[in-house]
This record gives sequence, C-alpha cells and structure tokens, in this order.
Amino acid sequence: MITNKRLKIWTIIFQAFIIVGFGHGIAIFALIEIFWFPYFTKEQFSFAFDASFESHLPVIGLTTLLGQVALIFSILNKGQHFKSTFQIAGFLLLWLSVIYFIHDAAKDTYMYFAAITCVPFAICTIITFVGQPIRKFFNWVLK
Repeated sequence: MITNKRLKIWTIIFQAFIIVGFGHGIAIFALIEIFWFPYFTKEQFSFAFDASFESHLPVIGLTTLLGQVALIFSILNKGQHFKSTFQIAGFLLLWLSVIYFIHDAAKDTYMYFAAITCVPFAICTIITFVGQPIRKFFNWVLK
C-alpha cells in the first residue's frame, strides 16, 4: 500500500469533486458534506436504504466528511500502524459514501455523469492499494 501524502490529498480532492445530480441542477460531494449539518438532528436523516433521496444526502455528507478526516489523520500521524489504519478507514468511508449514493441514484439518468466523474477517485484508490505490485510487475517485465 502506498502512503504518499500527495496521493492522499489528490484522493480527497477527486472525491470531493464527484458531481451529483441534485434536483434540477448539479452539486459536488464537497457541497453535500458542508450542507449536511442542519439535517443531522432532523427526522430527514436516515440510514435506511428505502428512505427518500433527500434523507440520504446527509448520510453521504457525513461519511464523506469522516473519510476525509481519517485520511487527513493518516497524513498527520507519524506512527506507521496508525497511518495505515486511518488510511484504510478513510478509503472505506469515502467509498461507502460513493456506493451509498450510487445505490440510491442507480434508477436515475444523472447517475452516469456521477460515475464518469468518479473515475479519477477510483484511479487514486487503485494506485494506493495495488500501485507497488503493478510497479514491480512492470519492472520485472521490462528487465
């Protein structure tokens, strides 16, 4: 697993700029995580998969925010064990927010645009977890 600070920062940025169809317009994940705070204490906040789309947006914002905080902790932490633990937890939370959004919006047409804007985030994840084995394989092939 690659624990490069720059890669983690780019991962946070790419995940924050995933475009989400929102009503008659678009938004990004970064805006959803900013605007979830007022809805946290209301009855519209629901983890249930059968709830309305509007009640899922605060959950998506919460998991995105927690994932980004975990990745920032992995950047700031000096111990390798905690750094890896926070990095894995951060990636899991970020992907949980994306999967939760995809599950909720799979029946709508704007889902394809969100999937396209998710590609850079997916590439950062692939580089993080299998970048070293891929590099070793290419070095082995080219020798």
